[in-house]
Amino acid sequence: MDVVSEAKMYSLLRDMARKELNKKGELSRPGLTFISVGHRPTLIAYHDVKLRLKGGSDYELEEIEKSVSIPDLNTMPSM
Repeated sequence: MDVVSEAKMYSLLRDMARKELNKKGELSRPGLTFISVGHRPTLIAYHDVKLRLKGGSDYELEEIEKSVSIPDLNTMPSM
């Protein structure tokens, strides 16, 4: 997937995950959790936690420091 399509897909996922309060004070949606598998460094911008598999059943969860910003779709060339 190219970087422009990646940005569009994650923008759609963020919109789907957005929770809003309705008139009863309840959340309108249950939210959304998504997992990405890849090596492209641009994926970091779309996540808060990194799962590092260490072999066997050993793993580690790492908080992601946001040094990469989410691309602005309005400034990206269309494909």
